[in-house]
Amino acid sequence: MLSNDQMISGMDVMNACLKARNEEDIEDIWLSMQSLCNIDGMMLSVAESYTKNDIEASGSTYQHGIDAGWTDTYLSKNFALVDPVVRYCGVVQDVFRWSESFDYFGSEVEEFTQTAAKHGLNDGYAIGQTIHQITHTASITSVSMDASSLDDAQHFMIRQLLPHINAILSRPGFLQSPSITKKEREVLQWASLAKSYWEIGTIMGITERTVKFHFNNIFRKLRVNNREQAVKKSVILGLIQ
Repeated sequence: MLSNDQMISGMDVMNACLKARNEEDIEDIWLSMQSLCNIDGMMLSVAESYTKNDIEASGSTYQHGIDAGWTDTYLSKNFALVDPVVRYCGVVQDVFRWSESFDYFGSEVEEFTQTAAKHGLNDGYAIGQTIHQITHTASITSVSMDASSLDDAQHFMIRQLLPHINAILSRPGFLQSPSITKKEREVLQWASLAKSYWEIGTIMGITERTVKFHFNNIFRKLRVNNREQAVKKSVILGLIQ
Protein backbone atom coordinates (compact mmCIF):
# COMPACT_ATOMS: atom_id res chain seq x y z
CA MET A 1 0.00 0.00 0.00
CA LEU A 2 1.27 3.47 -0.86
CA SER A 3 1.95 6.05 1.81
CA ASN A 4 0.55 9.56 1.47
CA ASP A 5 4.02 10.86 0.59
CA GLN A 6 4.41 8.23 -2.14
CA MET A 7 1.01 9.09 -3.60
CA ILE A 8 1.83 12.80 -3.67
CA SER A 9 5.26 12.16 -5.20
CA GLY A 10 3.70 9.90 -7.81
CA MET A 11 1.22 12.60 -8.76
CA ASP A 12 4.11 15.06 -9.05
CA VAL A 13 5.85 12.76 -11.54
CA MET A 14 2.64 12.41 -13.57
CA ASN A 15 2.24 16.19 -13.69
CA ALA A 16 5.88 16.56 -14.71
CA CYS A 17 5.26 14.10 -17.57
CA LEU A 18 2.35 16.20 -18.81
CA LYS A 19 4.54 19.30 -18.91
CA ALA A 20 7.75 17.69 -20.23
CA ARG A 21 8.96 19.13 -23.53
CA ASN A 22 12.72 18.58 -23.66
CA GLU A 23 15.65 16.47 -22.50
CA GLU A 24 16.16 18.56 -19.36
CA ASP A 25 12.59 17.77 -18.30
CA ILE A 26 13.27 14.06 -18.83
CA GLU A 27 16.35 14.29 -16.61
CA ASP A 28 14.26 15.83 -13.82
CA ILE A 29 11.75 12.99 -14.13
CA TRP A 30 14.58 10.46 -14.01
CA LEU A 31 15.86 11.95 -10.76
CA SER A 32 12.37 11.82 -9.27
CA MET A 33 11.95 8.19 -10.35
CA GLN A 34 15.33 7.29 -8.89
CA SER A 35 14.34 8.75 -5.55
CA LEU A 36 10.76 7.48 -5.51
CA CYS A 37 11.16 4.00 -7.00
CA ASN A 38 14.83 3.20 -6.26
CA ILE A 39 15.58 2.38 -9.91
CA ASP A 40 19.14 2.17 -11.22
CA GLY A 41 18.72 3.53 -14.75
CA MET A 42 16.20 4.80 -17.26
CA MET A 43 16.21 4.57 -21.08
CA LEU A 44 13.80 6.24 -23.48
CA SER A 45 13.81 5.83 -27.28
CA VAL A 46 11.57 7.22 -30.00
CA ALA A 47 11.69 6.67 -33.77
CA GLU A 48 9.49 6.53 -36.86
CA SER A 49 9.09 2.79 -36.30
CA TYR A 50 10.93 -0.18 -34.82
CA THR A 51 12.54 -1.20 -38.11
CA LYS A 52 16.33 -0.98 -38.12
CA ASN A 53 16.62 1.67 -40.84
CA ASP A 54 14.05 3.93 -39.19
CA ILE A 55 15.72 3.72 -35.79
CA GLU A 56 19.06 4.71 -37.30
CA ALA A 57 17.63 7.46 -39.49
CA SER A 58 15.13 9.14 -37.20
CA GLY A 59 15.63 7.82 -33.72
CA SER A 60 16.39 9.70 -30.51
CA THR A 61 17.56 8.00 -27.32
CA TYR A 62 17.82 9.34 -23.77
CA GLN A 63 19.76 7.40 -21.13
CA HIS A 64 20.29 8.10 -17.45
CA GLY A 65 22.16 5.92 -14.99
CA ILE A 66 23.17 3.39 -17.67
CA ASP A 67 26.70 2.00 -18.04
CA ALA A 68 28.38 4.14 -20.72
CA GLY A 69 29.84 1.06 -22.43
CA TRP A 70 26.43 -0.50 -23.02
CA THR A 71 25.53 1.83 -25.90
CA ASP A 72 28.78 1.07 -27.74
CA THR A 73 28.29 -2.65 -27.23
CA TYR A 74 24.65 -2.46 -28.29
CA LEU A 75 25.58 -0.76 -31.56
CA SER A 76 28.67 -2.81 -32.35
CA LYS A 77 26.80 -6.10 -31.89
CA ASN A 78 23.69 -4.92 -33.78
CA PHE A 79 21.58 -5.74 -30.75
CA ALA A 80 18.75 -3.57 -32.13
CA LEU A 81 17.88 -6.56 -34.32
CA VAL A 82 17.51 -9.01 -31.42
CA ASP A 83 16.69 -6.85 -28.38
CA PRO A 84 13.98 -8.91 -26.63
CA VAL A 85 12.61 -5.94 -24.68
CA VAL A 86 12.04 -3.90 -27.83
CA ARG A 87 10.60 -6.86 -29.74
CA TYR A 88 8.26 -7.79 -26.88
CA CYS A 89 6.61 -4.37 -27.18
CA GLY A 90 4.98 -5.76 -30.31
CA VAL A 91 3.52 -8.62 -28.29
CA VAL A 92 2.10 -6.79 -25.26
CA GLN A 93 0.73 -3.25 -24.96
CA ASP A 94 1.19 -2.78 -21.21
CA VAL A 95 4.08 -2.52 -18.75
CA PHE A 96 6.03 -5.77 -18.53
CA ARG A 97 9.01 -7.17 -16.66
CA TRP A 98 12.18 -7.70 -18.69
CA SER A 99 12.21 -11.37 -17.65
CA GLU A 100 8.92 -11.88 -19.51
CA SER A 101 10.58 -10.89 -22.78
CA PHE A 102 13.68 -12.97 -21.99
CA ASP A 103 11.52 -16.05 -21.41
CA TYR A 104 9.40 -15.37 -24.47
CA PHE A 105 12.34 -15.37 -26.91
CA GLY A 106 14.37 -17.98 -25.01
CA SER A 107 17.76 -19.17 -26.18
CA GLU A 108 17.82 -16.92 -29.27
CA VAL A 109 18.52 -13.89 -27.03
CA GLU A 110 20.97 -15.60 -24.70
CA GLU A 111 23.97 -13.59 -25.93
CA PHE A 112 22.00 -10.38 -25.49
CA THR A 113 20.91 -11.13 -21.92
CA GLN A 114 24.37 -12.30 -20.85
CA THR A 115 26.03 -9.22 -22.34
CA ALA A 116 23.44 -6.90 -20.79
CA ALA A 117 24.04 -8.50 -17.39
CA LYS A 118 27.75 -7.68 -17.66
CA HIS A 119 26.73 -4.02 -17.94
CA GLY A 120 24.51 -4.24 -14.86
CA LEU A 121 21.28 -4.66 -16.82
CA ASN A 122 19.77 -7.74 -15.21
CA ASP A 123 16.22 -6.77 -14.46
CA GLY A 124 13.72 -4.02 -15.10
CA TYR A 125 10.38 -2.92 -16.46
CA ALA A 126 9.43 -1.56 -19.89
CA ILE A 127 6.52 -0.33 -21.96
CA GLY A 128 6.43 0.39 -25.67
CA GLN A 129 4.14 1.73 -28.32
CA THR A 130 4.70 0.34 -31.78
CA ILE A 131 2.92 3.17 -33.59
CA HIS A 132 1.22 6.34 -32.37
CA GLN A 133 -2.01 7.11 -34.25
CA ILE A 134 -1.27 10.82 -34.63
CA THR A 135 2.49 11.27 -34.73
CA HIS A 136 3.17 7.86 -36.31
CA THR A 137 6.10 7.32 -33.96
CA ALA A 138 7.26 4.25 -32.06
CA SER A 139 8.53 4.63 -28.51
CA ILE A 140 9.81 2.62 -25.59
CA THR A 141 10.57 3.50 -21.98
CA SER A 142 12.54 1.11 -19.83
CA VAL A 143 13.98 1.20 -16.31
CA SER A 144 16.66 -1.03 -14.83
CA MET A 145 16.66 -2.09 -11.19
CA ASP A 146 17.87 -4.46 -8.52
CA ALA A 147 14.57 -6.14 -7.65
CA SER A 148 15.81 -7.13 -4.19
CA SER A 149 16.19 -3.44 -3.32
CA LEU A 150 12.56 -2.54 -4.15
CA ASP A 151 9.50 -3.07 -2.00
CA ASP A 152 6.01 -3.88 -3.31
CA ALA A 153 4.98 -0.23 -3.32
CA GLN A 154 7.96 0.72 -5.50
CA HIS A 155 7.19 -2.05 -7.99
CA PHE A 156 3.61 -0.77 -8.11
CA MET A 157 4.75 2.82 -8.65
CA ILE A 158 6.98 1.86 -11.57
CA ARG A 159 4.10 0.08 -13.29
CA GLN A 160 1.83 3.09 -12.78
CA LEU A 161 4.30 5.76 -13.88
CA LEU A 162 6.02 4.20 -16.92
CA PRO A 163 3.04 4.73 -19.28
CA HIS A 164 3.02 8.45 -18.39
CA ILE A 165 6.75 8.74 -19.09
CA ASN A 166 6.46 6.88 -22.40
CA ALA A 167 3.64 9.21 -23.48
CA ILE A 168 6.14 12.10 -23.44
CA LEU A 169 7.89 10.65 -26.48
CA SER A 170 4.89 11.04 -28.78
CA ARG A 171 5.01 14.82 -28.45
CA PRO A 172 6.76 17.23 -30.82
CA GLY A 173 10.42 17.73 -30.05
CA PHE A 174 11.31 14.16 -29.17
CA LEU A 175 11.86 12.99 -32.74
CA GLN A 176 14.54 14.27 -35.06
CA SER A 177 12.83 16.47 -37.64
CA PRO A 178 13.54 15.56 -41.28
CA SER A 179 15.62 17.93 -43.37
CA ILE A 180 12.97 20.11 -44.99
CA THR A 181 14.19 22.89 -47.31
CA LYS A 182 13.02 26.50 -47.15
CA LYS A 183 10.95 26.05 -50.33
CA GLU A 184 9.38 22.87 -49.00
CA ARG A 185 8.42 24.64 -45.77
CA GLU A 186 6.87 27.42 -47.79
CA VAL A 187 4.70 25.12 -49.91
CA LEU A 188 3.65 23.30 -46.73
CA GLN A 189 2.71 26.60 -45.09
CA TRP A 190 0.52 27.57 -48.05
CA ALA A 191 -0.98 24.08 -48.17
CA SER A 192 -1.97 24.46 -44.52
CA LEU A 193 -4.05 27.45 -45.66
CA ALA A 194 -5.90 25.21 -48.14
CA LYS A 195 -4.19 26.66 -51.22
CA SER A 196 -4.22 24.49 -54.35
CA TYR A 197 -1.10 23.46 -56.25
CA TRP A 198 -1.84 26.11 -58.85
CA GLU A 199 -2.42 28.81 -56.20
CA ILE A 200 0.78 27.93 -54.38
CA GLY A 201 2.73 28.10 -57.63
CA THR A 202 1.24 31.51 -58.48
CA ILE A 203 2.02 32.90 -55.01
CA MET A 204 5.60 31.58 -55.02
CA GLY A 205 6.28 32.38 -58.67
CA ILE A 206 6.98 28.79 -59.67
CA THR A 207 5.19 26.31 -61.90
CA GLU A 208 2.51 23.93 -60.67
CA ARG A 209 4.81 21.09 -61.72
CA THR A 210 7.54 22.42 -59.43
CA VAL A 211 5.07 22.62 -56.54
CA LYS A 212 4.17 18.97 -57.08
CA PHE A 213 7.89 18.12 -57.21
CA HIS A 214 8.37 19.74 -53.80
CA PHE A 215 5.43 17.82 -52.39
CA ASN A 216 6.74 14.50 -53.69
CA ASN A 217 9.97 15.19 -51.79
CA ILE A 218 7.98 16.16 -48.70
CA PHE A 219 5.91 12.96 -48.84
CA ARG A 220 9.09 10.90 -49.01
CA LYS A 221 10.82 12.73 -46.16
CA LEU A 222 7.80 12.73 -43.85
CA ARG A 223 6.73 9.22 -44.87
CA VAL A 224 3.17 10.26 -45.65
CA ASN A 225 0.90 9.69 -48.64
CA ASN A 226 -0.93 12.96 -49.24
CA ARG A 227 -1.06 16.69 -48.54
CA GLU A 228 -3.39 16.41 -45.57
CA GLN A 229 -1.10 13.99 -43.80
CA ALA A 230 1.95 16.10 -44.68
CA VAL A 231 0.43 19.26 -43.21
CA LYS A 232 -0.73 17.50 -40.05
CA LYS A 233 2.63 15.87 -39.41
CA SER A 234 4.53 19.09 -40.20
CA VAL A 235 2.52 20.95 -37.55
CA ILE A 236 3.14 18.17 -35.01
CA LEU A 237 6.89 18.24 -35.70
CA GLY A 238 6.97 22.04 -35.52
CA LEU A 239 8.04 22.45 -39.14
CA ILE A 240 5.24 24.92 -39.82
CA GLN A 241 2.92 26.97 -37.65
